[in-house]
Amino acid sequence: MRWALKMRKTLPPVGLGAHLRRRYGQSLEFIEYRDYQVGDDIRNVDWQASFRRPHNHPWIARAYEAEQAKPLLIILDCRTAMRLPVRAEKLLVGIWLAQILAQLALRRGDAVTLATMFGRVKTKPLKVKSLAGMAQIQKYLRKIYTETPSDADWGTAPPPLNLSALDKQLRHAAAICVISDFTFDDATNAFANFARRAQGNFRALYMLALDSWPAERALLTAQPFRLASVEASPIYDGLREADAAYLAACDAALATQLTTLRRHCTGPGLVWPDAPLAYRNQPTNDLAALQDWFRQAALNNPTLRSLMTRVA
Repeated sequence: MRWALKMRKTLPPVGLGAHLRRRYGQSLEFIEYRDYQVGDDIRNVDWQASFRRPHNHPWIARAYEAEQAKPLLIILDCRTAMRLPVRAEKLLVGIWLAQILAQLALRRGDAVTLATMFGRVKTKPLKVKSLAGMAQIQKYLRKIYTETPSDADWGTAPPPLNLSALDKQLRHAAAICVISDFTFDDATNAFANFARRAQGNFRALYMLALDSWPAERALLTAQPFRLASVEASPIYDGLREADAAYLAACDAALATQLTTLRRHCTGPGLVWPDAPLAYRNQPTNDLAALQDWFRQAALNNPTLRSLMTRVA
């Protein structure tokens, strides 16, 4: 058994404006019964049903939906905060997810486009049409990961989000996957507006949420700590301890952030389950342990399970 990518059957048509169409073809996806027409495959005739009709009526044929590529757009959040926790970076987990999704899509003949958001280094979207292009994808992701932020990057806010450049990529996408912790500031609704545009033309928008807070919470309770400035957040001098009130405030702030962003992004194609890809409730600073967690957590995540299916 192995895993394959499972996406919506309906697609935005190429070159026909904003209208959806269904094509008849030779896939296993049954659409309907209809009258036999000249040029139809004779193997699709339902003879038993046809013989029950009067002799002057056309035969009855089974119609199937044509198999068609379902292009996938993967958007990876590259904010500085995605480099946390140290030695268990969410960015690294996001890269693993992107590679899995790209490989599954390419294996079934679907084109894949990789793009970034919040990246400090401008990286053009990469489009790959066959499994032979996995080397390009790995090189692209390796370049993103090895571009280490400077000390100044850690203390400054991420660049303004502008996803309008990706609108051109949406025209050729059947599904969009955004990989992020979704804790970024979207005060101007730039991301929410893009998310709603992405759901047009019957597209599916999958939010692959990474949650490192359980591991970070466990780390904060282990010993006193100092807070450094990340993405222009306030700096608190001196040692602090994570008492119950402090942790409750953090829990509430995170819940409010995610609830608000999800509400602003809600549309007809949004797939954003309540359960994120959550780290274990213990400090994580070992790569082997992170890989072990990822292998188990990825296959049990509701969003990923809605995207993948087992095949023989």
